[in-house]
Amino acid sequence: MADTEFEFTATDGQRLFGRRTTTGRSGLPVLLLHGLSQQGHFWDPVIARSPLPMFTLDQRGHGRSDSDTRADYSIDQCARDISAALDYLGLDTVIAVGHSWGASTALRAAACDRRIARVGLIDGGLHRPHPDADISELRERLRPPVLNIAEAELWRRIQAGDLASVWSAEVQAALAPTFIANDDGTMRTRIGMERHMAVLDGLLAYNPTPDQRLVADRLWAIACTTSADMHGFHAQLPEGVRLQVWCQTVHDVPLQLPDEIAGWISSIAASIRS
Repeated sequence: MADTEFEFTATDGQRLFGRRTTTGRSGLPVLLLHGLSQQGHFWDPVIARSPLPMFTLDQRGHGRSDSDTRADYSIDQCARDISAALDYLGLDTVIAVGHSWGASTALRAAACDRRIARVGLIDGGLHRPHPDADISELRERLRPPVLNIAEAELWRRIQAGDLASVWSAEVQAALAPTFIANDDGTMRTRIGMERHMAVLDGLLAYNPTPDQRLVADRLWAIACTTSADMHGFHAQLPEGVRLQVWCQTVHDVPLQLPDEIAGWISSIAASIRS
């Protein structure tokens, strides 16, 4: 893949980074948004299998976009980051595809910016906390474990998880920039706990239902069976949403089934041409 890195300034002054993979590709450009704690290389297996021009962002606080821990991590601000990226790149019409937390960002951005002709949500942007949910309890349940473990142990744990059946050097390379070494050589997530929880708070405060209604005619979505019935969350999608429930899939389905995700994105692009 021939990648070109770019950087731009968000509306609140944060410097954000991304990559474009466009050489030898044609069609409507696709902006890919990763999930919480991930980074743009998460999408590399999908990009390698797609003929479309692709753009990825390291969203604020993630990857190279090393935003201040006190920055605004609300879904509204993250959506403004998407519009700022489109301004910088000079893109007038795009498909925005988000995974997990990135799906919420993509959904909000599509509701605010008509340059997003289609929005694809992959196992995210579909649910909101149940009205009866204890947000404090839910927040703590979703708090990630503290790592600070040897690199070999880190990869042993990941490889033994949901992606065990599809583990490869390609998958490991897509996940590697998520982590960084401590001074003592142990590994931790690059985002860190403080920023992780700030992003999570922004996500828990976001109600996607009004935005789903606004963009229903532009909205495609995939729900994985492992999280289609999430405890503490609920979803009631409006008519017009093109929802698929993928059985026998894991949350990180872009790594599990990159060929199928690339094909799904091509189907979204084809719906604009037809």
